Amino acid sequence: IAQKHYFLPIMYILPFILDPRSGFNITILAMALHASIALCDFIFPALAKIESRARGTSFNTILQSRSEKFLFANMILIIFISMQTYSSQISQDRVSEENLQAYKWVERNTPSNSRFLVITGSSNVLADPTLEWFPTLAYRQSLTTIQGREWIDGEGFDNLYAGVQLLQNCITEESAPLECIEIQASKLNFDYDYIYIAKKTYDENKSIIRGDGLILNLSKEIIKYKEVYQSDNIMIYKYTP
Repeated sequence: IAQKHYFLPIMYILPFILDPRSGFNITILAMALHASIALCDFIFPALAKIESRARGTSFNTILQSRSEKFLFANMILIIFISMQTYSSQISQDRVSEENLQAYKWVERNTPSNSRFLVITGSSNVLADPTLEWFPTLAYRQSLTTIQGREWIDGEGFDNLYAGVQLLQNCITEESAPLECIEIQASKLNFDYDYIYIAKKTYDENKSIIRGDGLILNLSKEIIKYKEVYQSDNIMIYKYTP
């Protein structure tokens, strides 16, 4: 900006104005260019200048000094470690084989107009693969899957998002998790036919969330809720008002 080079600063800010939701995914390109300019025009020359004074010599090209080479090697190492760590973490965010089998059962054994409450206990409802992939792979409506609902609910989407988070948190309610779900579903006007429960799942911190209390509540409500599917970590109940 001091040199009156405005293109990159504008490209850094503009995506957030034009597309606030995905702005960061676009502006990261300008951020990387800014970082490279800072590295090559300021940090590396500063290190070379300090080393040249200490050693009583001069450097004519970039990455000629030991300090520059040391910093650059460390940056490359950190980048590759970060890439590997991130790849390892994101590879775990997938639909489990057990869920895929349950999805197939849902597709084959429930009416096509069935509506499901998919309960996983994860409050990060925008990054839960079990929730997100249910409608596509089970071919049934999931009331707790909110991807795409921003186009339908408009200004009410934030309230829906917060409400579904509260509903998911019901699985950890110690005293009456089922009552919590029913109350929250009523507030959201969710008219559901089935409850799909992941008995053991993980939150965004990779801590285990168990739905045993909810399963126990449902087993006592045999008139309203009939168990129709069971596996090691998944239960499906048909709701009869």
